[in-house]
Amino acid sequence: MKFYNRIRFKIALGFLIVTLIPATIIGFYANYVSTNTLLAQEYNNQKELVRTLNNSIESFLGSAEDDVLFLSLSTPMQTYLAQSTSSNNKKQLKKDIAKEFYAFARQRKIYYQIRYLDENGQEIVRIDSNKRNSHIVREKKLQNKGDRGYFKNSVGLAVGDMFVSKLDLNREHGKVEVPHKPVIRYATPVQYTSGPHKGDSAGIIITNVAASVFLDKIADTALVDNNGFYMAGVNKDKLWGSKQDLGSNENFKTDHANIKDQIFGLKSGQIDDGEYAYIFSQVKIPGATYEWYLIAKKSMDKILASVNEFQITFLSILAASIFIALLIAWIVDSRITRPIENLTEMANKVSKGQIMIKIDVSDKGEIGELAHAFERMRVSMVKAFERMKKRS
Repeated sequence: MKFYNRIRFKIALGFLIVTLIPATIIGFYANYVSTNTLLAQEYNNQKELVRTLNNSIESFLGSAEDDVLFLSLSTPMQTYLAQSTSSNNKKQLKKDIAKEFYAFARQRKIYYQIRYLDENGQEIVRIDSNKRNSHIVREKKLQNKGDRGYFKNSVGLAVGDMFVSKLDLNREHGKVEVPHKPVIRYATPVQYTSGPHKGDSAGIIITNVAASVFLDKIADTALVDNNGFYMAGVNKDKLWGSKQDLGSNENFKTDHANIKDQIFGLKSGQIDDGEYAYIFSQVKIPGATYEWYLIAKKSMDKILASVNEFQITFLSILAASIFIALLIAWIVDSRITRPIENLTEMANKVSKGQIMIKIDVSDKGEIGELAHAFERMRVSMVKAFERMKKRS
């Protein structure tokens, strides 16, 4: 009898089919659903990271905008603006402004400088700060900043309007400070409120925001300006590549020319170029007319790591299912098919006249009963032959 006609083969094949077909269908469907779910989860994790950083930056800069407006409306500042420019107590009023700005700088701890510049760009009050302390700059060290872009762009604004500078590296005496101090400036104009110059420009209130407060929190997500220059989240050699900063010309648009048009100008999105996934979000700077971009870049190999791990687990489970199915088939073979084949073999021998071979009966189930019946039949045949011999 050929092997594929044997009952043990048919039972084993049946077990495999019954086990593997449902397991394979369900398994591959679960694998498909789980793979898509894990991919979506990885993308959502990146999106949530970008969203959190975005909200943090916008909230931080929103408070910086509010601070400048607060300082312009502070009691010492308003008292100064209400006095005639020839007032005898003007010197004391300047001291009051300095004290107010000094206390504010110490409390907030996010500003390199807080200044009041008059209508000619001359520093009237200046507070310099670092991470540890703040101090009021003496009058003889105050400078004229009338030729600076931030002064020209803010002094002519309407009261209550805001000028927001580009985020760049701070310069002193025309040179980039070392260590580097990334700074963004918020400025608002003020006017005299009484006296002969009522309604005239009284200059600006300006703060130099220590951008490192939020830039240092950006690790694996690149922050770039609207021209593509890196400001945070990448190798230090790539930072501040614009001409007004370090001039290295390192730029996201140059590094990723194939996808730049799919990012810049859009509010948010997701791009997959096959090798990397990019999750990006536009950062709206409060008070500014420009924007930045947060761009999370992650290797597809890393994104698919959890998917691959799941697939390995799935294949392991499928292999274990096959093994268990084969084990069950073997057990069934040893408990059912082998006794049946043994019984079939004995029946063949009996049919050929070998009736003296005793049929071994060990099974206690239906096969055992069949074997008992066959053994009784064999015994009956033996007795019949013996009677026939006696008669002859």
